[in-house]
Amino acid sequence: MVAVLVVSHSYPLAKAVVDFVSEMKINNFPFQFIGGIEDGQRYGTDPMLIQNKLTELLVDNDVLVLCDLGSSIMNTQVAINFLPPALQERVAIADSPFFEGTLVAVTSNHLTIDLATLKQEVENMSRIAKI
Repeated sequence: MVAVLVVSHSYPLAKAVVDFVSEMKINNFPFQFIGGIEDGQRYGTDPMLIQNKLTELLVDNDVLVLCDLGSSIMNTQVAINFLPPALQERVAIADSPFFEGTLVAVTSNHLTIDLATLKQEVENMSRIAKI
């Protein structure tokens, strides 16, 4: 199973994206977020908070991560590097727009999809022209 993790500099933004996209979630898989630092009271991302959430999700799942801005990507990469090598291979960061990528990840995810396939689907489908 593939868990989906949203990483944002803003707790309210991450929560809003997850709340909105959860309305379209039809399959049962972990869908969580990390937003902000200091219990979401300040903007930012923390690699240790990300690592802790990844470690929690990796108990039973591979994890696809969707990030909002550059340093959230960098801090997620740092968090992944803190993991043991066997766990690092089970985490991927999607190179996609934040909201659209999250939407595609959640609506495309199902119990038999693997991490590489979901990542590819997110990266391909989230770039479709809107107009």
